[in-house]
Amino acid sequence: RFSEQTNLNQVKMPPAWDVTVGDSNQIVAIIDTGVNQDHEELMYRLWTNSDEIPNNGRDDDNNGYIDDHTGYNFMNNTPDITDQNGHGTGVASIIAANTDNGRGMAGINWNSKLMVLKALNSAGGGEYAVVAKALRYAADNGAQVINMSFGTYFDSTELSGAVDYAINKGVVIVAAAGNNAQNQLLYPASYAKVISVGSVDSSGQRASF
Repeated sequence: RFSEQTNLNQVKMPPAWDVTVGDSNQIVAIIDTGVNQDHEELMYRLWTNSDEIPNNGRDDDNNGYIDDHTGYNFMNNTPDITDQNGHGTGVASIIAANTDNGRGMAGINWNSKLMVLKALNSAGGGEYAVVAKALRYAADNGAQVINMSFGTYFDSTELSGAVDYAINKGVVIVAAAGNNAQNQLLYPASYAKVISVGSVDSSGQRASF
């Protein structure tokens, strides 16, 4: 369904793919509602923590998190990254859905690995402290990019501190400008060193949302 994805030509992905389609050493952390690990478009895309033995109830790598083999659920302090909302799975697919497989959508970088960090609940809401923990985890565990497709109108020292921590470790952070079609950026998108992403329609005009 590449032809239906007007965004890919708008951001000039085809010529970028002529240069590179990425590699498995590129780790993108997705702080969101989790991911459907069984989705056919995301098979083989998940990052794994090679220093952690799954489901043994121990913190094998001594990073403070038990059984964080394919990410972590910071909402409930468990390794269960199941998406009960759908938003995180959608975001993960935009980033890294399997491509040229004759079905579904085309991902932007279908060779990257996705570090799934669940910090939002089934309704898509969350707390600053939980998101901040996920940010610090991503920065400490090898993520080169952190994606946060959410935002809030209110600043937070916990959130800004965690963003600074990750950026100071060389991580690129991308966040949603906000679904309000206004000029006011949400946080964390409005932080100076965060890449803020808005939306346009198929004609290149600002989207209604």
